[in-house]
Amino acid sequence: MNCRTLLEHLSDYLEEEAAASVRADLEAHLHECRSCTVIVETSRRTLRIVTDLGSFEIPQDLSERLLKKTMSAFNSCRQQEAGESSSGTGGTGPSRDSGKGPDEPEGGPAA
Repeated sequence: MNCRTLLEHLSDYLEEEAAASVRADLEAHLHECRSCTVIVETSRRTLRIVTDLGSFEIPQDLSERLLKKTMSAFNSCRQQEAGESSSGTGGTGPSRDSGKGPDEPEGGPAA
């Protein structure tokens, strides 16, 4: 399990619809990855706020700050994974997807 895979399954995980094996893999990753733990907890809190309050408008500057912080946490996690895969595995461990799209610059998507 890596950060990108966690993000792909995040909705099902939060809605408790993920298969048991996927849930176990996600939770194992969460024990190892602080960035993904922050993303999951922040998403849970956000969903709780939204469902409790109903629909509301988020100010543009707040929306931009949230997106920037989320992308920073995600990129930090990707960098951590890259460091883990290049140190100590000697090429014997599973390969990890960089999470970068084919036309995406090395630094990730433009915000």
